[in-house]
Amino acid sequence: MNERWLVAVDLDGTLFDHSLQIAPPVQRAIRAVQRKGHALTLATGRMYRATRPFAEALKIDLPLICYQGALLRNEARTFAHWRLPLPIAHEVIALAEARDIAANLYIDDRLFVAEPREENEFYGMLSRNVTIESVGPLSNFMAAPPTKIVLIVDEKEVPALLDEATARWGGLAQVVRSHARFVELTHSEASKGNALRHLAADLEIPMARTMAIGDNLNDLSMVQAAQVGVAMGNADPALKAVADRVVPSLSDHGLAVALDALL
Repeated sequence: MNERWLVAVDLDGTLFDHSLQIAPPVQRAIRAVQRKGHALTLATGRMYRATRPFAEALKIDLPLICYQGALLRNEARTFAHWRLPLPIAHEVIALAEARDIAANLYIDDRLFVAEPREENEFYGMLSRNVTIESVGPLSNFMAAPPTKIVLIVDEKEVPALLDEATARWGGLAQVVRSHARFVELTHSEASKGNALRHLAADLEIPMARTMAIGDNLNDLSMVQAAQVGVAMGNADPALKAVADRVVPSLSDHGLAVALDALL
């Protein structure tokens, strides 16, 4: 269809809350968009294997934007993959080990940790289809460039850690806060916005017919990149400030409102 749109939907805080349940009005709105022939995909910081069950439930077979945009993939193939350079990854892990900060290391869609800790288990509770593999010191284990590293600290410690990580690696890597306790680092070109551009080009859909919907600062790049950038009512104020439209909050099915407006 000539007026086919590409819609990218964030997961946590946009598609569902901590229950991981997609509300019926949102499911109906997604099905309506798909029936009209529009392309709808998911855009998240989660691993591909943790994202795929939600895509299957929504009958999405398009490439999924995972790891904050570092991986663009579906079951058929990998469309793009930006890995964090190994020297930077070793510096990040060295900082984590020196300060006893829990770190998640992602290589080839597998999650590695040095040893089981409360922080890693907290992350595991937020995901599905994820096995956490303990491998001892990550500085010794890491031989290949990772897709992403997540540093997990108490919520009150995140702002200082985020500022420090940005000062040290901000020009060399993407540094984002994706959760109250998470500081994430990926390749400098890895962002949801960049992945959205790649996917639109692959699908031959102009950026003038793209919509992106999110709630957190890791959604900033795709909300700005899309022709129609939408912030949820529960979104971070900085995201609302750059969005073209603000819809009701997650509890009021704001995603359904945004999709209904597209139709």
